Amino acid sequence: MRAIGSSHASGSLRYLAPLSIGGCVALGAVAATCLFLQLELSTAGFCLSLVGFLVTSIAVTTLVRRIDRVEKTRRAQAQLLDLTHDSVFVRDRNEVITYWNQAAETLYGWKKEEAIGKAVDELLNAVFPLPREQVQRIFLRDGQWEGELIHTRRDGTEIIVTSRWTLQRDGAGNPLATLESNNDITHRKRAEELLRKSQAQYFAEAQKLSKTGSFRWNFSSGEVFWSEQTFSIFEYDMTVALNIELVRQRVHPEDIRVFEEMLAQASGSAADFDIEHRILFADGRIKHLHVLAHATNGQPNNWLFIGAVMDVTRAKQTEEQLRHAQSELERVGRVTALGELSASIAHEVGQPLSAIVTNGQACLRWLHRQPPDMEEIEGCVSRMTDEGNRAAEIVQRVRTLMKGAPPDRAPIAINDVVEEATALIGWEIERQSGSLTRCLAKELPLILGDRVQLQQVLINLMTNRNPRPMGVVIA
Repeated sequence: MRAIGSSHASGSLRYLAPLSIGGCVALGAVAATCLFLQLELSTAGFCLSLVGFLVTSIAVTTLVRRIDRVEKTRRAQAQLLDLTHDSVFVRDRNEVITYWNQAAETLYGWKKEEAIGKAVDELLNAVFPLPREQVQRIFLRDGQWEGELIHTRRDGTEIIVTSRWTLQRDGAGNPLATLESNNDITHRKRAEELLRKSQAQYFAEAQKLSKTGSFRWNFSSGEVFWSEQTFSIFEYDMTVALNIELVRQRVHPEDIRVFEEMLAQASGSAADFDIEHRILFADGRIKHLHVLAHATNGQPNNWLFIGAVMDVTRAKQTEEQLRHAQSELERVGRVTALGELSASIAHEVGQPLSAIVTNGQACLRWLHRQPPDMEEIEGCVSRMTDEGNRAAEIVQRVRTLMKGAPPDRAPIAINDVVEEATALIGWEIERQSGSLTRCLAKELPLILGDRVQLQQVLINLMTNRNPRPMGVVIA
């Protein structure tokens, strides 16, 4: 505040200059008047003395009043600075403290009388983020500076403050004094540090759980940074000096081409890369890795890559197990389908074969009669031929279905299909002591369908097993 008071004093002197000039002009006017009136020397001297006394009295009174107002203003300003919660002090051009507010007393522990007159750097033992000379050059160039400092209190404890400096210059533009205000942010910085450590710990735990590591790679310098989990994935000690050659030593020989292509890509452009490769250990163990990286700011051939390394070994093993299970399921499905198909073929072909056997036995009986009943024999042989043709058609149909060919659709009379189907199972109805009643509509229109398939459907329906004897009615 001493420098500020000096400024006010200079202002007062500048204020008195016109008053002094006015007084001189007044004295000159009185002297001229005395000469014009040809007053006696004693009388003229008295008048001049009286005017000089009046002018001096006015000047002194005005100066005293102005100095009093300036002092009151200075005290009011000092009281306002004492009311602020920020510590405020003023230092002169020699870095000596000239003002120390009440908040500074509370923050640092030194009373005003103890701080004023001391060199600020010796009193607070300030630690700067940049060299002190560099900070001073910036401050003198810009007229202000703001940053974080570490100060030492009277009890020896260190605090972190946000410091703001403002430069005061004199009329010639020379540095006159510095107003510095400081705000204690120690608790906030400690909380931020605790939060940062906590977040780093959570991040490290998350990387362990997900088996995902991170890395930074400067392509030009070869500098490599790994997170703790990346060291764990590659199974290197964290004290090892990292480089690309250590990574190359771990790459599986069969995947070295993929790795070299990635290096060539990184040397040519800033394109991101996303690759998968294996790493091989001395004991024969293999890990599958998924590596992603993003190129950040950098000059050509001096890219900085930020990326992640994921250990996907377990996922690959699970995928392989799933493929094996799917393959086994498909094999079982094929065997099951083949069994069902075999049963279906045996069932479908078995019916005409049984009919052939039955007709053959009947044919033998008719042959052994004396005389042989040639009409019945001819009928049996004719039915045997029909059943043989039907069996051949079934076999041909199965082959067609196995090839994926569409059904053989042709115009057919549904009554003919019913007659053929009932004739084929007549022997089964007799063997089961069953009865068959047919009620067929006449003059039905032709339909499009596969004759053999329709016959099989009707036969399956009519030969369906039931605990109670029943008749089958087809309409």
